[in-house]
Amino acid sequence: ASASVLGTAVFYTGKFGCDNNPESVCEVDGSVYFASKSNGEVYRFDPSGGVAVISDAGMKKFFRDMFKEAMADGSTYGDVKVVGGYDPLRKEFILSVYNEDDTA
Repeated sequence: ASASVLGTAVFYTGKFGCDNNPESVCEVDGSVYFASKSNGEVYRFDPSGGVAVISDAGMKKFFRDMFKEAMADGSTYGDVKVVGGYDPLRKEFILSVYNEDDTA
């Protein structure tokens, strides 16, 4: 282990994370966007400002319901994929949420 490879660990309080969906993580201009299906939330991490729950800005119920529906019908936790991306023209973080069982 070397501090020069990974840098210094910084911890933030709260229950945040991308669950088992690293494909939801997207870095743009120093900010990191990601989603948590278990919390039903979408986040933006900024090193100077910490973690912000951006789904709370008028879209809380929409995201909570969307993630809940994707995990419904007996699907396993790992079947739900959350893929993130960024549209530089519209300056928007874009999510695709789907249940792998429904795509077959």
